[in-house]
Amino acid sequence: MKAGEIVEEGTVRQIVEALEKSYARPLLAASLDSDPEIRAARRAARNLEEGFVSA
Repeated sequence: MKAGEIVEEGTVRQIVEALEKSYARPLLAASLDSDPEIRAARRAARNLEEGFVSA
């Protein structure tokens, strides 16, 4: 849902397979992973995209 409107409809598989053009893509990308190494890699990639440099 986005602003009270349904924007994704279908099975989980249909929605996940259509992520390239999906509203759900950034939402799923923002979800936490239980693996700390994966979280660190995502954080580093996000910081790189946003122009942040670690000290």
